[in-house]
This record gives sequence, structure tokens and C-alpha cells, in this order.
Amino acid sequence: MVDSIPSIWPHSALPFFISLLAGNRSIALLQQDLIAEAAGHRIPIPHYTNWLSEFPILLKLHCIEVVPFLSSSYISLHDTAIHPIFSSLLWDRTGVQEFIDPSHDAMRPAIALATKWITSDLFLGWWIRVLYGTFETDKESGKLYLAASPKEHDFPQAKADLEKAFAQLAENLRYYWKPEDENTAATSRNPWMALWGLDNQRWDAEADAHINEFAPCINLPTIFLYHLLSPRGARQASTCSNLRLQFHIAKTLVHELAHAFHMFVHRDKCEPYIFLEDWIPEAGFSWEQFVFGCDVTAFPFKLEGIGAVCAMEFEHMHAFPGICVPLAMRWVEKWFLNETWNSAPDIEFCNPITAEKLLKRYQGLIYADRFLPSANLWSRVLYQNQKPVGIQSLAIPGAPPPMGMRFNAMANLGMIPHRWNIQEWFDQVREKDIEAAVASGFDRDSFVKGRSKVYQAQCYDNDGIGPKC
Repeated sequence: MVDSIPSIWPHSALPFFISLLAGNRSIALLQQDLIAEAAGHRIPIPHYTNWLSEFPILLKLHCIEVVPFLSSSYISLHDTAIHPIFSSLLWDRTGVQEFIDPSHDAMRPAIALATKWITSDLFLGWWIRVLYGTFETDKESGKLYLAASPKEHDFPQAKADLEKAFAQLAENLRYYWKPEDENTAATSRNPWMALWGLDNQRWDAEADAHINEFAPCINLPTIFLYHLLSPRGARQASTCSNLRLQFHIAKTLVHELAHAFHMFVHRDKCEPYIFLEDWIPEAGFSWEQFVFGCDVTAFPFKLEGIGAVCAMEFEHMHAFPGICVPLAMRWVEKWFLNETWNSAPDIEFCNPITAEKLLKRYQGLIYADRFLPSANLWSRVLYQNQKPVGIQSLAIPGAPPPMGMRFNAMANLGMIPHRWNIQEWFDQVREKDIEAAVASGFDRDSFVKGRSKVYQAQCYDNDGIGPKC
């Protein structure tokens, strides 16, 4: 039966997509690692110290490793009711047939968590608003948003209608592994639009011809596949490394499902602000704001490994330079514990990182993007108790080649003044750093405050840029 599942790709596109997979670094490294493992070779897992310079500090502060709970405490071993919308039968097998079932089994914790996020009563309000909400324009702000419907008050009926909608969406939805070595995912209206996203010039005419077809497909990057199945991947590195991987996959899955669900319910209409208080009119981030109160992302996320899960206010989400807070592993782990989901207060405790707490009051541990004039490069700097304690180099588009890191670069950054809150301090150093970088040859257009240009083009709140619904 599995072998008879048709490919999502049009026949004319199969050679194109398979060639992309063949040239993908994540897939190539995964195949090499599996061959070496099968031959009995020792496959060393990259140690954090080789790619995460601030590892000792993050470790000491329990952002990377903690003594985990017993495996029997985790939801994936007890909860067999995986939602059908995440079934392995919905995954396209083109070019990756041998990886689909093993990867689906390997990300069972992520799928179990994703199931909780779309079925637990505490989190259904977002999905019900999308299901029942009506498009309205706020008179004061000009924002296009989904207004509440009286039908939301009948919660039992809303749950039944929501489950019916999920079942109908699952009849059309497909997933696929996109040849991608970066931590990016996307949802497309149909496979032709997905092909357009892979090569917009080659597939522009076909995508335009099929623009009205509804067959949504969600892609996850093959770097996830590598970390799930490689003996050198994050899943094998440690229990906590695997938890960070699974959390990130779960969040990505539901973020993209939020796009697909809005597309299913409202079809040709653009994504408005789901709730009036959302930061941007983007369904996936609206869902994250509903559940977490901010953006939550593992950083760094690379082939060598996965760093701490970091939280940031939405205004810093696509900004550069930006700022974020590494979270404790206990916070990540708590989402996977059976005891958490058996108690509503415990689930609510999983959301301690509200926007007003994230930067304005938190003084303990933060990442901030800083310019280092002595090295002529940008770095993400880890601060502990107002003092810079760790550093990573960053690359931005159009940046001059790095001149090399000097030993005293961190010392020249100075400390965060004790009486300042984080936001006040960063507002000042951000402008100072940008001006210094521009004077050193960096392109001013590389720097973004607030929404990126991509998201400005999707906003309908009197910016005068985005399309109208």
C-alpha cells in the first residue's frame, strides 16, 4: 500500500526534484554516515565545544544539558493517539523512500507534542478563531483581522467542528522533505506553487496556470532529516539534544499547519491578523504568539548540532541586529512530560515568557547581535548578568569579508549598565553598532528594525505596501 502512494509532484517535475535531492548536502552526509555505520566504523558525534563557543556557560546555566527524567515520563511512549493529520501516509516519498518511515518513527516525540498542541482544550481557541472568525477591519488601527463569532461560545460544538475540519484538511494535505540545509520550512497552496518556491523562473508559468488548485503541501528541511537519522545527528547526541530537536520540529510542524488550516478555511483570502493584538498578519506566528507569547527557536541550528532554545519578542524576530533569551532545558522538557498534560496549571506554567518579561525585566542571560569594529564583523554575543561572556560570528548579506577575530573583542563591548533595562540598553547600542558597521563598509539595507521587508509586503495595517484582501 505504501509503495502505491502517488507522488505529489507532476510527472514533468520528478527529474527536477530528484536532482535537487541528489545535490543536497544534508542528504549526502546522511547517506555517508549511514554507510559508515553499517560498515562498523565509529561515527563520532561533534562535541558542543567544537561549534558552540559559549557551551560551558550555557551548560552551567542548564540551557543545554540537565539530568533528564526517565524516558517513561515522556508523552511519546504513552500517548499512541497521534493525530491523523500527522500520519506517515501523508508524506511524499519521492527520492527519499528509505527515509520516510524511519524518520516518522524518529520524530514521534515531536508528533506527539504537535498532537497535544492541536487537540488540548487550552490551545484550541486559536484554531476555533480561524474556523469561525470573520474578516473585519479595525476602525482605529486599520488592521484587517478575524473577528470573534458567537459560535465560539459553544465549545463542545466548536471542538466537533474543528475535528471535522482537520479531517477534511488531511484528505488534501501532504508533507515532503525539501532539499534545504537551513532551518526553514514553508506551506504551499499546491505542488506547482511549491515548485515555484524551489525555482520561480523555471516554474512560473505552470504555477500561475494552477494557482486556483487547492492541494496544500508542507515542507520540512532535510537538515531535520539528517538530525533525526544520522548517527552524528542531534537525536543521538544526548537526551536533551533530542528534546530540543523534537521541540523545534513540533513547533515548525504546527506553525506550518496553521498556514494550511487558514488556507483550507478561507481559501483565496490573504492571512489577516488572526487576533487584533498579533504582531504581524501571519498565521504561523500568530499561533506561536497564542501559545508561547513570543517566538521560540533553537539557535544555532546547524549540521554540527543544535544550540539552546531561545525566546524573542516578535519585534526582534526578523530584525538584525536583534536580541533573544536562551531558555532553560527544564522549560523545553516540561512540554514532553505526561504530568504536564495531566494538569492544566502545569500547561499554563509552560508559558512564562510573556513579551513584557522577555527583555524589559530579564537581566540574567541574553544573546545580542553586536558589531565588533576590531574584527570588522557582527557577532551574536552572550551576556550573563550584564557582562559579555561568549561570542559567535555571524554572516549577513553584503557584508565585507571578516578580518579575523581579535582576542580582546569581547572586552571592548563593555557591560550593560546595572540600572538600565535590556530594551533601553539595546536600543542605544543597536544604533551605535549599525552606524559603526556602515562606516566600515556594511550595506545599510542589510539592517532591519522590526518587520523585515518580506513581512512588510504581507502587512495590511495601513503600511500601504502589502496586497489587499
